[in-house]
Amino acid sequence: MGPLLQAIWRSAGVCAGVAGAVAILFAVAGLLPAAQAAASSDGRWEGELRYCGGHATLVVEVEDGTFRAPFRLQGGKTTIGSRDMEFAGRITSNGSIEGGRIIGRAASVISGKFENGKAAGGGTDRRCTGDWSLVLVEPATPKSESQAGPEGARQDAANADVRADGAAPLIDARKEIATNEAVVVLEGSVADASRVVEFAVDSRPVVLDGAGRFSLSRAVPLGESTIVITAMDEWGNFADHRITVRRSATVVAETEAGDMATRSADTSPPLIAVPPRIETASAIVEITGGVLDNSALIEVTVAGEPVTLSAGGQFSLRRGVPRGVSEIEVTALDEWGNQTIARIIVSRTTVTTAADPATDPESRLALEPEPEPDVATDRAPPEIALPVLLETERPEVVIEGQVTDGSTIADVRVDDRPVRVADDGSFKLSRAVAVGDTEVVVVAIDEWGNRAERKVQVTRRLLDLDLGKFHALAIGNNEYVGMPVLKTAIADAEAVSDILADDYGFEVQTLTNATRSDVIGAMSALRARLTFDDNLLIYYAGHGIVDPITERGYWLPVDAAPDNPTNWVSNADITDMLKAIPARHLLVIADSCYSGTLVRAVNANLETWEDRRAWLSRMAAKRSRTALSSGGLEPVTDSGGDGHSVFARTLINVLRDNTEVIDAQNLFRPVRERVAVNANQTPQYSDVRLAGHDGGDFIFVPHRR
Repeated sequence: MGPLLQAIWRSAGVCAGVAGAVAILFAVAGLLPAAQAAASSDGRWEGELRYCGGHATLVVEVEDGTFRAPFRLQGGKTTIGSRDMEFAGRITSNGSIEGGRIIGRAASVISGKFENGKAAGGGTDRRCTGDWSLVLVEPATPKSESQAGPEGARQDAANADVRADGAAPLIDARKEIATNEAVVVLEGSVADASRVVEFAVDSRPVVLDGAGRFSLSRAVPLGESTIVITAMDEWGNFADHRITVRRSATVVAETEAGDMATRSADTSPPLIAVPPRIETASAIVEITGGVLDNSALIEVTVAGEPVTLSAGGQFSLRRGVPRGVSEIEVTALDEWGNQTIARIIVSRTTVTTAADPATDPESRLALEPEPEPDVATDRAPPEIALPVLLETERPEVVIEGQVTDGSTIADVRVDDRPVRVADDGSFKLSRAVAVGDTEVVVVAIDEWGNRAERKVQVTRRLLDLDLGKFHALAIGNNEYVGMPVLKTAIADAEAVSDILADDYGFEVQTLTNATRSDVIGAMSALRARLTFDDNLLIYYAGHGIVDPITERGYWLPVDAAPDNPTNWVSNADITDMLKAIPARHLLVIADSCYSGTLVRAVNANLETWEDRRAWLSRMAAKRSRTALSSGGLEPVTDSGGDGHSVFARTLINVLRDNTEVIDAQNLFRPVRERVAVNANQTPQYSDVRLAGHDGGDFIFVPHRR
C-alpha cells in the first residue's frame, strides 16, 4: 500500500471505520460507478435476438457489467445462420451499452439499455438491422461483506483492482485516407493494460506483433467507404476505430476523360455465376464460379474469405460443409462500390448401403435417411498437435503435425494454403522462412464448422561461419581539377557506406574528393590496424584509366593530372597494399576500369543447402583477395541510375534485397546480369593476381533481419 492509501486508511479508520475506508479506497480508484452498475445488472438474462431476417435465443451472463453470449441464428436469408457469433458489450453506470457489437459481423453495433430488470435495443451492420430484448431471470448473488479490519479491506481492494480494468484498448491509426489507388496500406498499433485477445479489421482477424503493431493491405472501392478496426481485451472491454477512405479516380489524359466520365456512371453491380444448389454426400465440396463486371473488381469472397480470380474472372476452391442444409455466401464488390451477393444452398446427405428391399425386407430401414444429428451437439474444435518452436539454419523448415477430431476434418491450412492430410490426420510440408523469427499459423476446420488454430514459432539463425569484424573504406571523387567533373561518385560512395553500415554491420570510413595521399594514407592505417580475422571491403567511385601499352589500370584521385602519372594510383599499388593488409578476406569494388585480372575459371554448382553450406564454410576459412569492377576495359557510365551510376544503383539494390549469408561471387551474378542489360558495360569479378589470394571469397552477413 502506497503512502497516499496508507494515509487514507488511517484517516478512514478514525472517521468511519472499516466500511468507510473500503468505500474511500474504491472512490480513489474510480471503481464505485462500475460496482454500482454491476450490482444492478449482474446476473442471468434471457431473451431473443431478431437479426438479418433470423432469430436466436439469447442467454446472457452479466458479470461486473460485462457480457459476451454465444448464439447462432435460425432462419434468415444469409449465411450467418451457419456461423457461431457472440452478443457482447459492457454496461455503463447509467445502464446503457458501451462497445456493444455482434462478434462475427463486420462493422456491427449494438445499442440499448438495461434498466429495472429489463433490457432492449437494436443492432445494425453494413447489411442487416435487428432488435433484441432481455429480462433478468436470476440476479447475481450479492458479494459478501469484507472481513473486519485492515487486512480484509486490503484484500477486497486488491480483488477490486483485478476486476477493475474497465478501460478499452487504445487503437492508434489514421482516421482518414485519401487515395486514388485500389489498395491502401493500414498501419497502426493497439495498447492495453491487459491482454488483447481479439483484433480484427472488418471482422477479419489480424495478427499483432510483439509490440502491438499491425500492417496490412486492404482493397477499397471508389468514392467514400469505411474500414472498421476492432479490439477487445481479456476483460471484454471493446474498442472500435473507424477509418474513412475517400478514393478518387486516377487522373487521366484529356483523350481519356470522356471514357472516365462514362465509367463514373457505373451503377451496375457485378454479375456472379454460381450454382444455386449443391447436393453432396461428402464433407468437402468443390465450388466453382465466375464474376464479371464492366469496372475493376475490388474484392470477391466465398463464405467471408477472399478468393483470387483467374484472368477470365473464374474461381475454384474446396470448402468443408456440415451435414444437413447450409448456405454459402458469395460476394463481389467493384471499384465503384457496387456489390452483389449470391447464395448457394448446400444439402449434405448421409450415405447408406442397403440390400435389395425385395429380398431383404429389413433393408428397407437402411434406405430411410438416418436422422441428422443436432448441429449444435458437436461444438468441439479439432485438436492440432504441433511443436511450439522450431529452429533451423536452412532457408526452409519442415513442419509436421497431426489433426484429430471426432468428426470429419474438412479443411487444414498452413498460412492460408491448403495442406494434404493423411488418413490418420498427419501432415508434412516444407515452408520457406526468412532469417529471424517467423510465425506459422495452422488452421483446421471440421465438417461442423468448428475451427482450431495453432501457431508455430520458427527461428532461423544465420550460418555461424566464425567470421571476424567487417570494415569498409569507401572513396567517392567528383570534383576533379584537370578532368571532367563527375555527377554521382560521391553519392554512390555514401549510399554504399550507409547500406554496409546499417544492413551488414560494417565499420565504415568514407573519403570524398580524395587525393592520392588520402587514399594511400587510409590504406596504410588499415594495414596497421586490422588483424588476420578481419574482413575489408574497399569501394572506389571515380575516374579510372588504362595504359594502352602496358594494359595497366589506374585510379585517378582528384589531384591527378591526365597527362602526368605522378598522383595516379596503379593496379600494382593497390595489389601491393592488398597483399600487405593482414585481413582474411579483402574485396575491392571499383566503379571504374580495373584491368589486369583473370576471371575465375571455376563456378560453384550449389544444388542443395548442404552443398551451399559446405561451400560457404570453405570460402570463409581461406584467404581471399578479389575484385568486382563495373566494367572490363570499356568506359563505364557515370549516371542513369536515378542519382547514381547504373552499376552503383544495381549493387545497392542487390545488397538491400539480400537476406542470406552470401559470398561475393553469388552476389556478383545478379549485378552483372542487370548492369549488362541496362548499360553498355559488363561487370567483371575475379581474384586479384599476386595479392595473396588463396581460394577463399568475401562473405556478406546481413544484420538487419
